[in-house]
Formats: sequence, C-alpha cells, structure tokens
Amino acid sequence: MFHFVEKESQVLGHRVARGDSDCLRLSNLFELLKDHQIDILKLSINSCSPELYVKLDALRLPYYLLGITVEYKSVFRQHETHNYINKDIEFREYIGKEQYEFKEMVYEVFRDSPASYFINPGLSTVVDEATQLRCLVEYINSLNNSVKPYYFTHLVLYKGQLAGFVCSYKQGLGGGATYGGILPKFQNKGLYLDVVRFIQNFGKELGQKWGTAQAQLQNTVVQKTFQKAGLSPSGYQLNIHINAFFGSLHHLKNQTS
Repeated sequence: MFHFVEKESQVLGHRVARGDSDCLRLSNLFELLKDHQIDILKLSINSCSPELYVKLDALRLPYYLLGITVEYKSVFRQHETHNYINKDIEFREYIGKEQYEFKEMVYEVFRDSPASYFINPGLSTVVDEATQLRCLVEYINSLNNSVKPYYFTHLVLYKGQLAGFVCSYKQGLGGGATYGGILPKFQNKGLYLDVVRFIQNFGKELGQKWGTAQAQLQNTVVQKTFQKAGLSPSGYQLNIHINAFFGSLHHLKNQTS
C-alpha cells in the first residue's frame, strides 16, 4: 500500500504518496488513488518485466520513468573493520537541530544531479525544477524526523567543516544507505569512499549482516566507489511517477461548485 507524504505535498502543492511494487498488485489501485485524492504516486520498483508495463498501462494514467538505480550489496564480516582514508573525517548523527543548514546542504548536493533523478515531466509546466528539488530535500529531512530508530542520518565533517551527509536504515538483519552525497568543494578527496566504509561499520555495529546502497545507472563514478569498498551488484530499481491528479480535480470541483 502507498503512504501519503505530507512534507512533499506541502512543497509541491499537490498530494504526493510513495509506494513500491506491492501497489501494482492491488486490483483497485485506481480507485484507491481516487478515494485518497492522490495527485502523484512515486514508486520504487524492483522489476522491469513486461507485466509491469501492462499493469501501468491498465491504469490509463500518465506515468514516467524518472531513472534506474543499480543496487550494490555488502556482506558484513564479524571481525572486519573498514578504515578511513581521511584522518580528518568524522561522522555526527543529525538530530534536526541544524535544519536550515542541513536542507541547504542537501539542496546543493543534488542541485547538479541529472534532472531525471527528481524532475517529473508532467509537473514541469506548473512546478519549476527548483521547487521539485526542494520537495526531495523535504522528504529526506522528514524521514529523519519520523521513523527513528530504524532510520538514521549522519553529517559528514571534514576538518571540522560540514562536507556532506548520508542516510541509512536498519530492517531486520539488513539495512543500508538510501541518500547521501558530498558538497562539490569537498569532492575528489576520497570522502565518499569513507562514507561507504562508515555505513559498513555502522551497520555492523547495529547487528546487521548485510547492507545495500544504490547509484544511478549512469553514475559510474559512484559505482566504482562501491566496488572499491567491496560491494557487488545485486539488482536494480525503477523510479516511476504516476500522475493521477485526483486531488487537483477535487480542488477544482470544489472551486466551481
């Protein structure tokens, strides 16, 4: 089942929900989207079978493939510790005190990402790219505030300066990283490799047996970093947006009635 995301909805001015492959198994998905007045359903799907597109087409709603991410996996060994390249790096858990600085940093990290990573073409005429990116920033920040203790966000500090961030989660015996990045002025110093090693060490401390991380299909630099840290490709994920706009239609109906 999908879940409504309040912060993203506030930024976009449209009702946003998120879900996974299970949503497309619902025979009444169209009715559920309509009943909950969902405008945009953001799906992360671990499949690209022909059946997937048959189900999407059957909804008779516009949908967009925003990107493909490659998943990498690391199996944690009990007595193995991953040492950092940079002696001046440290990681501090983000507890929400520096929200403005955190949001601005996340915005800058993703600002130069390929537009397809977060831009919904069906919204481009009414919501600019900067606002859609702010939507992603609010989503990342709201995760940290809402689902602890299973979701964690750490700030990356280099020589005492805020250099980046990484978000991770724990679920059962596994977990992994979700979002993260290094500010442009701190790149090319091996910091991202240290971030990956931190997640490996942190996951092991939490009692995890394995962890995952994702990179955009075209981002070969990050994928090489994963491989250098000992991760192996394990799958992929499709990021699909369904533009239902049932909430907008409801709003318009109320205005004209």
